[in-house]
Amino acid sequence: ADYYNTCKKMGAKRALVSATLNATACSDVYTQDVYEAPELYGGKPKEESPLESQPGEEKLSTQDLEKRHEIGDWLIQITGDIESAKVILSELCSGKTELHNLNKEEINNIHKEVKILLKKKNKEPDKEPEPPPKNKQNNGKVDENLANENQTGAIYSISKTEYNLNHDEALKMASLIVKRELNSLKELSKQEASWIIETLNHSETTNGFLKELSKK
Repeated sequence: ADYYNTCKKMGAKRALVSATLNATACSDVYTQDVYEAPELYGGKPKEESPLESQPGEEKLSTQDLEKRHEIGDWLIQITGDIESAKVILSELCSGKTELHNLNKEEINNIHKEVKILLKKKNKEPDKEPEPPPKNKQNNGKVDENLANENQTGAIYSISKTEYNLNHDEALKMASLIVKRELNSLKELSKQEASWIIETLNHSETTNGFLKELSKK
């Protein structure tokens, strides 16, 4: 009987409260049941309607999330800043500039493409300007192939002692022997210098060049 009377009294009170809430339009603010306000009282949580999920949203696996994170890291490595990374992401994915907007398929495709870009970046690092090749002259010849001082000195010495040629005449003689205009004996290759020295040591051959030199 006590339980019955208690339930009867509670029912009457609830009916009175319900009528008051409905009459004053306060049912949206106040509630009689704990489970109707879980965020405040910790009661029964409100069931989420399937219609409340965002359109096109799909659940990503842990692997998908890791790939998405790698895409961001790699784009920063490639471009050097966030804004440039967004530009590349937009080009790869039809205007999307935020990683969280990518779906599973887009993540997989872009992950592959960005990985290729990163490999190219690593294979072609930024190169510092290379110093000019060692011992290189303006004419593009390398010093290792050019006549050394002993050879040029020998040409001037033989020209002077054997044929009484001054500096300019010795240079003209060398030009005749190699059949090209020389501005300096330093332009000669080692092979050319050796050929000139050998020719100068052969008087009969040199006399022919002397006659040609005298005509100029």
